[in-house]
Amino acid sequence: MLIIVLTYIALYQIAVQGVFTMLIYAIGLSIPLIVISSIGGTIGKKIKNVTTLGGEVFDRIIGVMIIIIGVYFLFLAIQ
Repeated sequence: MLIIVLTYIALYQIAVQGVFTMLIYAIGLSIPLIVISSIGGTIGKKIKNVTTLGGEVFDRIIGVMIIIIGVYFLFLAIQ
C-alpha cells in the first residue's frame, strides 16, 4: 500500500503535495489505533472501578486488538 502511495507521489506530484499526501496517508493509518485505544481506555477505567480483574483482562483484549491491526497493516504492506 505504501509503495503505491510513494509511486503516485513520485509520478504525479511536486514535493509539497507529496508531503501533504503522506500526512493524509499517515493520519488514515493511525485513526483506527487512536479510536480503539481511546474507547478501550475509557471502558477499561469503568471496568476497573467495578472489579479489579475485569479491567486487567479488558486491557489485554484491547492490546491484542491493537496488535492485530498492526499485523493487518503489515499483511497489506506485503501484498
